[in-house]
Amino acid sequence: MKLLLSSFAFLLLLTSATPKELSSPKTLKKALELNIVSATIKGNDESPHYFNPLILELKNLTHVSLSILIMPGDIFKSDDPEYQDILITKFERIEIKAGTTLRIPLFGMCIQEFNSAPGSEQKYSLAERGGDDLSLLANRINKEKAFNIAAQQAVWSVTDGYPLDKIGNLSDEQSDQAREMVAGLESSDTTVTRGLTIRRNNNNGLIKRQMDGNFKYRISKESEVHIALFNEQNIVVKELFNDTAVTAGEHDFRYTMNEYIDPTKYYYVRLIIDGEIKINFEMKPRS
Repeated sequence: MKLLLSSFAFLLLLTSATPKELSSPKTLKKALELNIVSATIKGNDESPHYFNPLILELKNLTHVSLSILIMPGDIFKSDDPEYQDILITKFERIEIKAGTTLRIPLFGMCIQEFNSAPGSEQKYSLAERGGDDLSLLANRINKEKAFNIAAQQAVWSVTDGYPLDKIGNLSDEQSDQAREMVAGLESSDTTVTRGLTIRRNNNNGLIKRQMDGNFKYRISKESEVHIALFNEQNIVVKELFNDTAVTAGEHDFRYTMNEYIDPTKYYYVRLIIDGEIKINFEMKPRS
């Protein structure tokens, strides 16, 4: 018994947390401050930047189970300023047992339109929460489960001045909802830019590329499916197919593209099912 009490006292000394603090749910920021968890955050190659762009590896450093909260409006900052910082868009309550490690995909959207999307080599750290507009928008996205391209454009509208009338994808319902989200913000006529936005000249030397294609794929359950065009920075350029409730079975997903692109750059057409990239078709630059 004496050894057990000594071990528990040593634990409290390491974490600077009281037993009551250990038993109550905590935000990730508070848990890190108390030294009761460690966290490694990296980009996610298997999901686009508007769905699950980050992977959190969370380790419980204590001898008791913990409940850790990821809050909409939290921001994770990239170690490399050329890569996007990420706004968390979905509430997560992570239950983690004593001494264990969990790997959790995080829902989020980027807050720099012209920076590159994260891959598995990019590292992230928890930063200060977004301003009022970003936090309100993140909570609305969480409430509506609007993890789509139109909602990503709504985030860019707040952070980078993306035009309100340009917000939209192939779903009228999602497009209207995303525009209404931005219009409903108290200071929606202002632009609040966080972090370093690297603006690249994408307006010169463009050509119109027309292409039809299809992806044949089998899904085991009803799923949300979309096909989208991405640029070299892995940023979505245009949505080409969208169906929020595709039935199980074999499908031939057809798409049509008629878009201005830079002929010197690589582009990618991707089939994405329930937020996970399943097929990646590479369009090479024209010589």
